[in-house]
Amino acid sequence: MVLDLKVWNSNQDRRLISMVEESPLISRPVNWSSVAVYFVHKTPAECKRRYEELKKPKKKTGNSTCDVC
Repeated sequence: MVLDLKVWNSNQDRRLISMVEESPLISRPVNWSSVAVYFVHKTPAECKRRYEELKKPKKKTGNSTCDVC
């Protein structure tokens, strides 16, 4: 099995959000280089892009949420 290091898992998502929003170690405005240090195989740009994706409001469709709808 080949592990895709570019894919974010839910634990990394939660850690990214809490780190950016709650950690006193992360300066404002966010220094994405200091965030990326905590995520092996992730660049600062990838961290920023993933954070923005996670914070984007999801459109509701029926009982579920859909990023594409």
